[in-house]
Parts: sequence; structure tokens; C-alpha cells
Amino acid sequence: MRESWASWRAALVASQPAGRDADAFAERSRASTLRNLRHGAVVLATAIVLAWPLDLLLDSQAARSLALFRLFCPALAVVYGLGFAKIDALRRRPDLAFSGIVLVTIVGCACNAERAGLDLPWIDHCYLLPFVTVLSLSGFRRRLTLTAAVTGAFVLSYFVLFPGERASPDTWSFVLTMIVASLVSVTIGHIVWTLSWRQFTLARDLERAKLGLEQQVMWQTRELDALTERATALHAAERRRVADVLGGRTERLVEHMRAELDAMESRAAGAPTLERVVRLTEDLRASTRGIVSNLWREPTPGGDLAASLEQLVATMRPLPTTELDAEIDPKLVDVDPRVARAAYRVAQEALTNAIRHASASRIVVRAATVGPGMVLEICDDGIGIGLGRTSDPAPAPGSGHGLLSMRERARDLGATLDIESLAAGGTRVSLALADRGRPRPSAAQLGPAPSSS
Repeated sequence: MRESWASWRAALVASQPAGRDADAFAERSRASTLRNLRHGAVVLATAIVLAWPLDLLLDSQAARSLALFRLFCPALAVVYGLGFAKIDALRRRPDLAFSGIVLVTIVGCACNAERAGLDLPWIDHCYLLPFVTVLSLSGFRRRLTLTAAVTGAFVLSYFVLFPGERASPDTWSFVLTMIVASLVSVTIGHIVWTLSWRQFTLARDLERAKLGLEQQVMWQTRELDALTERATALHAAERRRVADVLGGRTERLVEHMRAELDAMESRAAGAPTLERVVRLTEDLRASTRGIVSNLWREPTPGGDLAASLEQLVATMRPLPTTELDAEIDPKLVDVDPRVARAAYRVAQEALTNAIRHASASRIVVRAATVGPGMVLEICDDGIGIGLGRTSDPAPAPGSGHGLLSMRERARDLGATLDIESLAAGGTRVSLALADRGRPRPSAAQLGPAPSSS
């Protein structure tokens, strides 16, 4: 019994909105009121029109008065609803709205004086009560008090306008009916208001939880990006360390070997074997310098792939007989950094292979946007790699791991890598990506990190 009473008490004494919640709930109530009026006006008009023939059959003389009264009740509700929806004072001060209801009710009763002669129950007046209780934003006690005042105003206006009814035997039954109807109406109104408020709070809490989860996902993504950036920085540092070792110790060893070979060549001039060794030493030096240059070369920070590719083409050192051109789409400036780094490395590896092995007279680097994606091509007119086409190339014997590296980078991006040997001569390396991505929001755009609680 106590639990049942506690649940009823909790339903009647609901927490009242305040601050921003009160403003948002008032706006939601305003929109709901206008929507209900638009839909309800058609229903009320239809009911009045359908009831008109029945009124004529029952009492043709009173049909006009009854129709006017029925029109008056929904008209009053519409006036109240429009005022509640459009006038801020009525939403902030429900008591002002009740005062207006009382005034309009008295005027309405005066205009329908013939209604006193109708032999119908006066419960018709209670049509007004639900409208003045359901739409209110007051607390339960205040709503009960104001509704009782409205009920008293109905009864008082009735006795003032129709003094002959005071001696009628139905007078006290009318008063009792009005009191019971007002209590039922205010209870129903409060229940409707409470359910509306709870629905509003549930929707608000759900939206806040959704925003919190979205922010948490964004923060976790940002942390993952930070870890990725750190791993990339460590990888770049290791590349620089290896480049420093190759550029220092290996270069000194090659210089020492070259000095020894020069001394041997001076003692045995014209020896063909020594000449071949000297050429191999020069090739070793050039290869080492190329490796060191590639290790030191890094893409432009961020997602500016166009600038990175332009820089790559400008710093590559092809043979004197090889022409190196670039056709880069300037729109490739807003690319996901991970995509930009992988595409840069693929272009770097393909260019290095073409310069070293293709014996080409012209090499072209092309990059263009295709919808949300992009296409990267490195074409040369060299000797090619054999007729055919493959989207999953494996390194040929003696070719190193360049092709395998390009394949792994393409797989990590979900891209398609094609290496095609053209019939007219030359090779085309193509990297196609369906979505080039966008840089993720920064810490300043995300705001403070959500608390773990």
C-alpha cells in the first residue's frame, strides 16, 4: 500500500523544469500546441457539422443556440492555444492565461443567454476545463488552485447571468458536477503534463548521451591518431639514423676503397679488371647516395599531398638523359595524413625504380582527384617489366623489396595497385583509392576531453 501511494505521489509531484530545460520545454510545448490545433480544428469542425442534423431532429428551435455554444467552446480553446503558443507572457505566466479564460468565458455565457432555456445538462461547460489544465506549465498545486478558481468563475458567472436558476432543483447538482469535472480535468491535465515532461527529459538525456559518446569516440580517434603520429615520427627518426650511418661510415669506406684502387691503377695502368672495379665502386657510391637521399626525404607535414609530390619530383636526381615531369592536381591539399604518407612512399619507390632500372627518356608523375577518391600514376617510356598487368605484384628475383613495399602500403589503405607494362614500351604504376579521407578535427575543435565518470 505504501509503495503504491509512493508511486502515485511521485507521479503527482514531478520535478519542475528550470533554466534552459524550462525554455526548451516551453518551446516544445508551443510547437506541440500549434500542431495539435492544426489537426484538432478539422476534427472539431467535422464533429459540429455532423451533429447539426441531429440537433435539428431533437429540438429544431434550440439547434441554433446549441450550435453556437458548441462553436464557442472550441473557439475559446483555439484562442487560448494560439495565445499560449505565440505570446511569451502566457507561457511564462499561466495565471495570466487563466484570467483571460475567465473573462472570455463570462462574455461567452452572456452571448449565449438562450442556452439557459435548453433542457440539456450543463456539463457542456466542462469542455473548457481540459484546455486550461493540459496546456499549463505550473506545478500541480498551483494548477489545482487555478482550475478551482476557473470552476468557481463558471458557477458564479452562471448565477449572475441567470439569477432565475438559483432556485432550480438542478442547481446544486450542476455545482457538484462542475466541481467533480474540474477535479477530474486537472488530474488528467497534470498526468498529461507530467508524461510530456518525462518524455522531454528522456529525449534530452538520450541526446546528451549520444553527444557524449560521439565526443568520446572523437577523442579516442584523436588519441589513436596521436599514437600513429608518434610511431611515424619514431620511424622517421630511425630512417634518419640509418641514413646517417650509411652516409658516414659507408661513404668513408667507399672513399678508402677508391683511394686504394687509384693506387693500384697507377701501378698497373690499363688493367681492364681494375677499370671494372672502379666502375663498380662508383656505382656503389651513387647507389649509397641515392639510398641516403631517399631515407632523408620526408613528405610535407599534414595532408598536403600535392606539395609533397611536387617536392619529391623536384628533389629526385634522374640521369642526364631522362626528363622528369609532374602533373599534380592542386586539389590534393586536404588529404588524410595517413593516405598522403602512403601515396608519397609509393610514388617515391616507383620513381626510384624507374630512374634506376627503366632506362627511360621521360618519366611522368600524375595525381588527380576522382570524386571522393584519387588516382596516382607514375609512367615511363623505358624497357618495361614484361607484357601483362598485375594488381598484386611480387618482387622479381634481384629486384629488391620495392614492389612488395608498394603492395603492402596499398593493402593497408584498401587501395588498388596496378603495375602495367605497356605494349608501346614503358611501365605504368597506378594507385587508385576510393576515399582520400579528410584530416580529423584538432584538439581545439574537439574541446575538453570527456570525464571518465
